[in-house]
Amino acid sequence: MGYNFIARVEGEGKVHIYIKDGKVSQVDIEISEAPRFFEYIVRGKKINYIPDIVSRICGLCGSSYVLVATKAFEKCLDIDVPEEIDELRKIIHLAERVKSHALHIFLLNLPDFLETHNTFEFRLANKDMFKDIMRFVTYSSNIMDLLGGRFHNVVNIKIGGIYKAFNEGEAAKILKFVEESIKLFKPLADFVLSLKPIPNDGLNRPHLLLSYENEYPHLSDEIVFSSLTDEERINIKDFEHIVHSEQKKGKNALLYRYKGSSYLVGPIARFNKAFSKLHGEVRDMLKSYDWLPPLRDVRQQIVARIAEMYDALLTMKEFFERYKKPDVTSVEKEFKLDVNKTTCVAAIEAPRGILYHRYAIDNQLKILECNIITPTAQNLASMEELSLEFLGKRFGDVVVNEAMARRFVEMIVRSFDPCISCSVHVYTLRY
Repeated sequence: MGYNFIARVEGEGKVHIYIKDGKVSQVDIEISEAPRFFEYIVRGKKINYIPDIVSRICGLCGSSYVLVATKAFEKCLDIDVPEEIDELRKIIHLAERVKSHALHIFLLNLPDFLETHNTFEFRLANKDMFKDIMRFVTYSSNIMDLLGGRFHNVVNIKIGGIYKAFNEGEAAKILKFVEESIKLFKPLADFVLSLKPIPNDGLNRPHLLLSYENEYPHLSDEIVFSSLTDEERINIKDFEHIVHSEQKKGKNALLYRYKGSSYLVGPIARFNKAFSKLHGEVRDMLKSYDWLPPLRDVRQQIVARIAEMYDALLTMKEFFERYKKPDVTSVEKEFKLDVNKTTCVAAIEAPRGILYHRYAIDNQLKILECNIITPTAQNLASMEELSLEFLGKRFGDVVVNEAMARRFVEMIVRSFDPCISCSVHVYTLRY
C-alpha cells in the first residue's frame, strides 16, 4: 500500500509500505520533491555570493547553511575572525535552533504523543497552551529578525565576519525577547517532559555527531562515530570517504551509510554524547523528569530538542546580558588564496544534524565544484529501516492493520523532523 504524502513535515514525500503474505516486507520513503540544482547554481560564482545563495536551500535552517559555507571559505583563506564576532554568529545559529525545534515540537510532533490527529485538533483541545506556543514562536521569529535581518534566510553573516553589529539598545530589546521566551518555555517544557509514555521500542542506530569535548556540538573539524561498542574519530576532510552514498529509484535524495550501515545524526546523537555540556539548569530539569542519556528510541528525540532549546535560550541570555558592540570594521580585508588550499570543507550541527559543505575553488576565488550533504539525507536509510523494524515487531504474525501501520510510520518519520526540501540532491547523469 502507499499514500500520497507524509503530513506535518517540511517538503513533499510519500511512504510505501509493502505487504507480502500478510507481513510487512519493505518500507520505502519516496522523496518526490523535484531536484533544485543548488550545487550547480553556485558553479562559476565568486565565493562572496555563495553563503547567501546556499541559505536559500532551507527556510528553517538557512543560518546553518550560511555559517557552514562561510566557515569553509574562511579556513581556506586563513581568515581569523575575532572571537566576539564568532560568538555573535554562534548566537544567530542557536536562535535558529530554538525556532526550528519550536516549530517541530509544538506544531508538528506533539500531536503524535497526544493521540490527536493533527495540529488543529491539538489546538482545540489545548487552547490556552496553544496561545502560549504561538507567542513563543512569535518571540523566536522576532529574535531571528533582529539578529539576522529576517526571521528566515538571515542575511547578517558574511565571509570574515558580519554585516551589522547591534548597538546596546537593540541588544537590550533582544534580551527582553529572550527572557520572555524563557518564561513561556518552562511550562511548555514541563508539559512535554511529563508526557507518558514516550515510546521506547529500542528504535536506534549508531550516532554521528561533531566533536563535543569543548562545548555542546556546534562547529568542528572532527566527527565522532559512536555505537554501543565503538567510538571513532574522523577528520572532516575524510567525511566523503567514510560515508557512502547511493541513488535509489523513487528518491530525489541520496542515501548515506557508514561502513555499510545506516546511522543517526541530530538531537539524539548530540544529547546522548554531550549531555554533560548542557547548562546545569537544563540537566536538573531533565533529571526531575527522569530523562537521562542515553535516549534509546528515535521518538524520544522530542526530549533532546526540549533540552537543546532551553540550553540555547540560556546561552543567548548570558550573551546579551554582557553584550558590548564589537568593531565590525576590524574584520574587513582582501581575500587571498593559498594555492595549497583549493578545497574548502566545513561541517556544522544544524537543527537536524551534521550539515557538510565542500567547495573546490580556482585562483579567481570562483566555485569549480560543490558537494552538500544534508542531515535528512543521512537519516533517510534509518527512517526506512527503523519503520520496517517496528512494523515487524508490532504486527509479527498478526494481519497488518493498514491505518495503524501508516500512523506508526508517520510518527517515526516525523521524529526525525525531516527537511525533505534540503535533502533533494542527485548524482550527475553521465552519457
